[in-house]
Amino acid sequence: MVRMVDLFNRAKKHMEGKEEPPKQPMPSQPVEKEQPPVSEKKPSIFKEQPAKPPVPEKEKVPVKQPVEFAHMLSEITESYSLLEKKEDIARNFMRTSMPDGEEMKKVYFEALNSIREIFNLYKDNATIDENKIMAIANRIVNNVILDSPALIRLIHESDSPELYIYHNAVNVSIISVAMGLIYKYNKSKLLDLAVIGLLHDIDLVHNRHIIDKPAKLNEAELKEITSHPLNAATFVDNALNFTKEIVNGILQHHERKDGNGYPAGLNDLQIQDFAEIVGLADTYASMTHYRPYKEKTSPHLAILNIINTGKNSFSNNVVKALVACIGLYPVGTWLELNTGEICKVLNTNYDSPLRPVISILLDKNKNKLREIRTIDLRDIPSLYIKQIVDEKSVVNS
Repeated sequence: MVRMVDLFNRAKKHMEGKEEPPKQPMPSQPVEKEQPPVSEKKPSIFKEQPAKPPVPEKEKVPVKQPVEFAHMLSEITESYSLLEKKEDIARNFMRTSMPDGEEMKKVYFEALNSIREIFNLYKDNATIDENKIMAIANRIVNNVILDSPALIRLIHESDSPELYIYHNAVNVSIISVAMGLIYKYNKSKLLDLAVIGLLHDIDLVHNRHIIDKPAKLNEAELKEITSHPLNAATFVDNALNFTKEIVNGILQHHERKDGNGYPAGLNDLQIQDFAEIVGLADTYASMTHYRPYKEKTSPHLAILNIINTGKNSFSNNVVKALVACIGLYPVGTWLELNTGEICKVLNTNYDSPLRPVISILLDKNKNKLREIRTIDLRDIPSLYIKQIVDEKSVVNS
């Protein structure tokens, strides 16, 4: 807030010829905000949030209408032509052969076991070696960069309610890094995202009796749960030698664009980019896994729900990044083609969200094929997706 005394002193200096009058910015250009001075000492995140760089004014979004695929595609894909293909990004980081499904499964479950150990150390107030956290983060980043669809598939297929808190940490870390690739982040930033994803809910290990409660939370329980970002960020800030970007990402991952998040009720540009990415990854991962108080939502419906309603809480860019790496038809989704054949999504084509790579498993009479056919729908225009089908209904029929 500008004080009257500051305005008075500035005007006085101008009249005495000591200061030139401030220049007014052009109406079409964004006004740059004054940046705080850089301090050699690590700033406390709880006293003052780092200023966000100015960004161009966003386009006005038209009044929302019921979303159809045709309308959806124009918005989701409008920036895809500006993105490098993930395979090209991968080659910039490393040159190695693609891991197979078994290797990716090993990576996933080793990360799961390691994060479980770290969470239990936190619960027991024991010392945590930050190098172990970085080792998990580095392995996740390296394998997400390779872009094997097996890792995304494991997110959807691995669902253990009693181990939910640990699965969620690994899942959110993987999804966040995949979204970071869409943002063209370098490896250092991807590692920050991976760490935030792994630690964002570490404090919930103290609240298992609440998060596993199959009923609506009372006021005291709600207050306890909403304190977990602050508790986790305080621990990381005090006990681990991580950057303020990581600490702020953990602190703000439940803040929302419309100001209805917690713990500080920040809005829009006050929220750090890392926090918004991890926040949406956490939302998607929570929707697509079973909880004691709700059934899990299919990946496809979760994506549609986020597209339809998520823009109140998240920026357009972060929603597009999630759709780009997960797809409108996520890996593992069961579909019926216009031919009546039943298939399963093997991989998404981020530049053609409606035409993924599929594996045809059943013929039009719902009989298993002797030989499974793998097809990229971009290559066969006459084939298209008719509808989503329930796996149980087709497998058990």
